[in-house]
Amino acid sequence: MIKILLAEDDRDDLHIFNSALEDLQEPFELRNARNGKVLFELLEESVPDFLFLDILMPFKDGLECIREIRQNSKYDKLPIIIISSGKSNENIDASYSNSANFYLFKQYSIQALSNKLKYIFSIDWKNMNYYPTKSKFILE
Repeated sequence: MIKILLAEDDRDDLHIFNSALEDLQEPFELRNARNGKVLFELLEESVPDFLFLDILMPFKDGLECIREIRQNSKYDKLPIIIISSGKSNENIDASYSNSANFYLFKQYSIQALSNKLKYIFSIDWKNMNYYPTKSKFILE
């Protein structure tokens, strides 16, 4: 079972993400943090297999969260995928330099998101820390 923590405050985006996971027909557990504060509470409860992190969230934004997460060795092997509608080079560069594993533009098609998730889940994360080159960091 794939354990996923999605830090996302938008209900529509949460629904699309959940539908894309269901489309994969793989067993999964999805937990949702509606803000940066709840994110850390859920991380303390259990470390997921994947963290999908929105940039724009209440209390702590995604960039603040990733900086704090990467400072804790408990989360060294946690794949962090930024998921954002923003295409700001500043956010992309900050995500990359703070050791996010991918920057995924929000997909508004369930099938398109499902295909991106399938690619992300196909990487052998348990046997390697995957940090792509900048040219492969962005998943559009």
